[in-house]
Amino acid sequence: MSMMVPDNDWGRRVGEAFWNEWQSQGGEITNAVRYNPDSSVSNAVQTALNVSGERARLSNIDALFLLALPEYARQVPPTMDYYYAPNLPIYATSHLHEGRLQTRLDQDLNDVVFMDIPWQIPDAAVGGEEALPFASTYQTLRDESDASMFRLMAMGVDAYELATRFSNLGAMNGLKGSTGTLYLSDDGRIHRELPWAKFQNGVPSPILIPNLNDSDE
Repeated sequence: MSMMVPDNDWGRRVGEAFWNEWQSQGGEITNAVRYNPDSSVSNAVQTALNVSGERARLSNIDALFLLALPEYARQVPPTMDYYYAPNLPIYATSHLHEGRLQTRLDQDLNDVVFMDIPWQIPDAAVGGEEALPFASTYQTLRDESDASMFRLMAMGVDAYELATRFSNLGAMNGLKGSTGTLYLSDDGRIHRELPWAKFQNGVPSPILIPNLNDSDE
């Protein structure tokens, strides 16, 4: 596994957390790159993929973990293609997804796998928007709210639902919320599982892979 995270406090926190969790699961990080978000994407990709000449050397790399904002993230897959690594899987956080359809811009993210809250990936929901948790509230807030606040509003919706159902939450098989499936653990904490999606033709689509339907982010 190779890893690309920005060279700032955010990147260091996420990078360290991912590194520790990946190793605890028996994985190995072979390359870790802290990139400058204002510098060339090419330089970071070359280091992450052991590029020699114009070709990536992937003998000890089976995937790339990417932490990046949309503008930077969109440049990574085409750069990997240039260095002859078009089939290397890319796994990313929700930060590369702006939460609105931008098909032309997001074509460059095709085949990138990521997680996000259900309300941010309605096209990846089985059944579409109508099947989203609290669909009527979703439609109202989507049309009336600032897109930059949408995730926070989704969290507020789930906080309200948890407050009204908390006494019965332990008996439920998870609450299908706007921010994911919420579970009450034995220690009294709320744990969240998020859906996986993959960009196809510039649009988030569901991943139909056994055992890769939900996971923690």
